[in-house]
Amino acid sequence: MPDPMLWLYLALASAVLFALGNIIDKFALARLKPHEYYFFIGISYLALVLLLPLITPISFSPPLLLATAAGMAMSVGVLVFTVSEAREEISRVIVVYFSEGLFVILFAAAFLGEILTPVKYAGIALILLGVIFISMKKLEFGFRRDLLPVLAVAVIFAAGAVVMKHLLGSYDYPIVLFWQWLGYSVSFLLLLGPQLPAVVGAVRKSGATTIAASTFSNLIIYPMAFVLYAIALTLQKVSIVAPVTATQALFVVIFAALVSRFAPRLFREEITAKTLALKLSCAALIIIGVCLVS
Repeated sequence: MPDPMLWLYLALASAVLFALGNIIDKFALARLKPHEYYFFIGISYLALVLLLPLITPISFSPPLLLATAAGMAMSVGVLVFTVSEAREEISRVIVVYFSEGLFVILFAAAFLGEILTPVKYAGIALILLGVIFISMKKLEFGFRRDLLPVLAVAVIFAAGAVVMKHLLGSYDYPIVLFWQWLGYSVSFLLLLGPQLPAVVGAVRKSGATTIAASTFSNLIIYPMAFVLYAIALTLQKVSIVAPVTATQALFVVIFAALVSRFAPRLFREEITAKTLALKLSCAALIIIGVCLVS
């Protein structure tokens, strides 16, 4: 009998990997334009789609087209989010993006019938509040129309999580991930296909370190995170797993502090005493929230 807490360990491990990917992204996006970085996303998942059938049998049935459609939408969402990161104040973008957890709860209740106890809803609220505030550089509120695309991305990713949970009730996770990643690849080819020669030329000029980091992040780190996330979904409700995985924001802060301290040449983030106190308070909220939902 599996450990009843296994889903939590997997979700947290997934969050750590997503956060590590975010840190590598921060390094890469300082040297690449959004569509150039999107090239690494697309080509990595295209490679995975070609390799996965060589590792494990892949079957097909019509419901799996839901995974492909979700993958196509999520791939577009990644590009939109990356462009928004480059154009907008990152703290505002992150706050809107992490509303995904709320949409997951709504969609899971509506389409999967997932209803949680008041204590677990309270835990999720603490996690999301902690995640939102720990991602902010300053306490600033307000919503601009420019952030509507980010809100749409949050809705898309929430729907994708619910679709994955639904399909994992009938199919093994490698099959679901294959058809989702196929959707990523299709969107990549449709969006960047005509521009590929120019994009490849620009990417080649970015340097070996940037190419290696971007490839490692998208070919190894993020797929591993998705695998752990998918396995966690087979063991627990998506309404709980998705908010716990959002703790990646806490791990991003930890990793960013470590890089700033020990490898400032990569990037450096200044943290004042006031900001540190806020982030520690948010970390406490996240930890309490995780305890309540587990």
